[in-house]
Amino acid sequence: MRQLLLTDSKLIYSLVQLHPLRGAGPERSGTELPDETGQGRIQLGQLFGASDAFAPWRKSEVVPGPSARTRDDLRAYVRQTAGTYHHQVGTCKMGAESDVDAVVGADLRVRGVEGLRVADASIMPAVPSGNTNAPSIMVGERASDLILGR
Repeated sequence: MRQLLLTDSKLIYSLVQLHPLRGAGPERSGTELPDETGQGRIQLGQLFGASDAFAPWRKSEVVPGPSARTRDDLRAYVRQTAGTYHHQVGTCKMGAESDVDAVVGADLRVRGVEGLRVADASIMPAVPSGNTNAPSIMVGERASDLILGR
């Protein structure tokens, strides 16, 4: 989920939930995301932004705006602006030979398909609690080593 709290000076807050919500998926709209989660994060951003440490860079809050302070105001803002922020994984799950749901083995070969390997985030069995870039690079590096026989 992402909400932006902007100031008309030099600060931009981007609040992103990197660990997926249970049951969240690309078919979900922002209006179905929990209001409490976003509301609490916006309040935290507002608290940080209003602190003395940020005074040299702060002029005024643009969104959700200085008038949005109540729980209901912030929940309404979350429902209007929240959206998904997914890095899709798991469509070609990698797993042990005994795992019937795993279509890719530890050697990154697709089971039952000669000469085909998968070397991207789709082999991850679950979304990592962070960006998928580094793990995807690692998968690609491992694939390179496997293909070259290292």
